[in-house]
Amino acid sequence: MTEVNLGKWPRIVVTGNSVTPEQADEIIVRTTALFPLFSNDKAWLRQVRAMFGIDPGNEYESGRAAARRLRTINLHYLDNHQIMSTWWGGPYGWIDWDGTVGCATWNVGKWPSADELTEDWAAIAAAFPYLDMEAWAFDPEPEHAEPLSCHWRIRAGTATELPPVFPPVDTGEAAENARFEQTLAAAPRCGACGRCNHDSPCERGVAVDRLQAAINRIMW
Repeated sequence: MTEVNLGKWPRIVVTGNSVTPEQADEIIVRTTALFPLFSNDKAWLRQVRAMFGIDPGNEYESGRAAARRLRTINLHYLDNHQIMSTWWGGPYGWIDWDGTVGCATWNVGKWPSADELTEDWAAIAAAFPYLDMEAWAFDPEPEHAEPLSCHWRIRAGTATELPPVFPPVDTGEAAENARFEQTLAAAPRCGACGRCNHDSPCERGVAVDRLQAAINRIMW
């Protein structure tokens, strides 16, 4: 790919066909970075570590072992954060637990290269060949006059680079603010943690029984 300067915090936009909840379970678990896990909700952090078999006293090695058991994908930037997240909007990612594929409100991380994102999408496509989706990355606040973006098609086990057009969503400030407000309003609230009690989005993205069932299904 021709090198494109996507800026410090490029936005990711994804659209695609939904998958089954069981497929979503596998995708989310296998695209979660297991070490280190972090949450301000310490009770949830303990529960999730226990379910993954991660020893907090030896998180690196036990996390690596859990990643091998679950065949997680080593990604540069495109991990999902649907199990736990300290982001102000709560858990997030490019796929939801109900199987909906799509996102338009989060940045992938600091200073990613186009090649790194292409490598991530290629690894994701190969691991989950049933995915049928498109993805874009662009600088929401470019310092250049010309638009800078990257565009991929993920289908049938491959990630194909497409002409760098902008995504089919309104990226204006008003539309961005409206999407953030919708994200905040729809964010989960478990009613058990401190953030929920202060009317903030929950850091917990999934029920214990759903996560345990997902882990068991992948392990066997």
